[in-house]
Amino acid sequence: MRWEDVDLKAGTLAVRGSLKQTRGRLTFKEPKTAKSRGVIAVLSVTVAALRRHGELRALRKLEIGPIYRDSGMVCAKSDGTLINPESLSMDFPAMLRKRGLPPVRLHD
Repeated sequence: MRWEDVDLKAGTLAVRGSLKQTRGRLTFKEPKTAKSRGVIAVLSVTVAALRRHGELRALRKLEIGPIYRDSGMVCAKSDGTLINPESLSMDFPAMLRKRGLPPVRLHD
């Protein structure tokens, strides 16, 4: 999800694409079908969490200065660079355990 796809005032997220690994490079690609695109409403608690996440991202950007590489993604590494989707999927169960949360699939 890219920040440009987040509308905190409206409380919506626009689904316009996904990050894919192709030939060893990460690229943002449009969804394969029109059904895969759309705008979804999110809960106010999610809007608040995204707002706080954006604030922390801005602070981190100021902290590390010119080495910050803004990928424009909501979920990025601490230096702003892209997270490989495969790594995120593999690391997700451990993230849940670390926070004492029940196991769920990433896309659930």
